[in-house]
Order: sequence, then structure tokens, then C-alpha cells
Amino acid sequence: MNKMAALIKQKDKMIQEILELNREIVKKEPDIPGCPTKNFIQAVEKKNLELDQLLLSIFKEQDECTGPAHFSRENTWCWGGPTPKWGGSMDRAASVKGAKYFGFDNVVYLHGPVNEDAIKLHSKCKKLLCALSGIGRSAGAQPESDTETAENLSKLSLEYKNIKGGIIDDLIQSYGRHYSCRDIENIYNALKKYNSELDLYAVVYAHELDLPSVKAFEPFIDCVNLWFWLRSDLVDMDLTVEKCRHVFPGKKIMMGVFMHDYGLGAIGNTAMIIESQLKKARQLLAAGKINDIVILGDREIAKYPDTAKSIKKFFVSEFRQNINKHVE
Repeated sequence: MNKMAALIKQKDKMIQEILELNREIVKKEPDIPGCPTKNFIQAVEKKNLELDQLLLSIFKEQDECTGPAHFSRENTWCWGGPTPKWGGSMDRAASVKGAKYFGFDNVVYLHGPVNEDAIKLHSKCKKLLCALSGIGRSAGAQPESDTETAENLSKLSLEYKNIKGGIIDDLIQSYGRHYSCRDIENIYNALKKYNSELDLYAVVYAHELDLPSVKAFEPFIDCVNLWFWLRSDLVDMDLTVEKCRHVFPGKKIMMGVFMHDYGLGAIGNTAMIIESQLKKARQLLAAGKINDIVILGDREIAKYPDTAKSIKKFFVSEFRQNINKHVE
């Protein structure tokens, strides 16, 4: 858990303690609210001062929250894997080839089996996230349950150090149909069974942030993979990220970028729209409001070659900026 998430969790706990303390005292002295007696102040002052100190720590952390000015190979990912759907292919190395095309070192691997052979195939990736959910996985690719897959990945991470966590695709829209809160808690615990450092990522869409079910999953999500299902929602990117930071306080955010507009137009996103999203994402990165970016992905490169070239060009420039900064 990062520092901000820990502070927020401590704040929420302390708020409940103060409210409970107030309730107990008001039961004995119902006329206290609005005009506290000396005895009341003495009873609650220490706890309230502790909360003030905690709030000051959060203010300080917020003020000091900044990120890198440009994207680097540390925080850029390619989304992909073998699938016959959406114009993809069953090439086992599809995600690796996609990452290589964009010049990325990190992969979010989905659709195919999560086993030692698949991990070895990604051995040259610096960081690797693997799908834990059967959602979107090719038929018959994973005989184990999601919880068993998470536990197996946890064990594999002891040998393969590039494994950084697992991801659940389409979590919120699957609530009730595929998952309960207990299911996600079990997956979360299984992922950390052998390696507590692994992070559980979950796909959340911009339009889902106002749903009550989102908050129910918050305790079990380490990092949010935030996507804009409707490209028209991209103009609200600043507000959406702030909503995400409110719903998942202190949690890392990986922003997703669609090359294909799956939710609205059902055609490829134009290079100019994607470039605008990337530039806005860079501002949010520098402000410390997002942490990573992932491009979906390997199967879209052949479908939209000109757009893919534009994305690649953007990140070549970003990586060069980082190199120049280190040289200076």
C-alpha cells in the first residue's frame, strides 16, 4: 500500500472513532452539539487533534504529489495476447511483438493461458501483468478457476521476478453475473499468498465510477486500470481521473488507450484524438494523478497501421526527452 492510500485508510478509521466517541458522550449529555462543555472538549480534544495532524499530513502529501514530465519505458505498457476475436491472432507471442513494435518493455498479458510457458515467453519483459479473470480468455485456455490462477501466478512470481501482479478485466460490469465481493477478496488473497508485493489491477470504465458497486471492490484493488469506453468521454478526462482518485483514494492509476472505438463509433480512433488523449495523459502524469499508460494493443497494429505509427512516434519522442534529461 502506498503512502497516500495508507493515510486515507487511517483517516477513515479515525473519523469513525471520533463519531463513535461523540455518540457515546451525547447519549449522556444530549444538549452538547453546537455548544460543547468543558468536559466534552476534554473527552474529544485529543482524538480531534490527532485527526488534524493526519489531515495536515494528507495536505502535505497532496501538495508534494508530482510525477515525471514525460512517459518512459518504466510506465508504458502494451495490452495483448493470443485471441481469435476482435481481429486478433492466436500467435502466442502476440503481446511481446506488440510491445516490441511500440518500443515498450512492459506487457499486460490477456486471453491466453497463465502458466510457466506463457511467463517464459514474456521473460524479456521488464514488467508483466497477467489476466486472472476468465473474461475475454480464449475458450479452453485456462482450466483453473480465477482464484487458482491467482495463486499459481503468486507462486510463479517467486521465480520470475518480472511478474508484478494480476489484472481482472471488466470487473464492474461483471458484478453479480461473474463475481461477488467475496470472489474478488478470494482472488486478492490468493494473488498475495506467496508474494504480498504483487498488485491486483482491475479494469474500470469512466462511466462506471458513479456506480455503488465500484466502492464495494475498493478494498481489494491495488491499482485501477481506467478506460474511456466512449471516446466522447475523453473531453472529461480531468474530471474522470479526479473521480477515480476519490473512489479509489491513494491507489495507482494506469490509463488505458483504445486504438479502436469499441464503445461508440465501432471504428478506429483517429490519430489526432489519440494524440490528444496522450498529451492530456502526460499532463496528468506530471501532476502525479496517473502512474502508467497502456495501449490496446497488439491486435490493432495491423488494423490501424497509420495510427499505430503515430502512437509509436509519440513515445519515441517521450523516451528521447527522458534520455536528454538524464544526459543534462
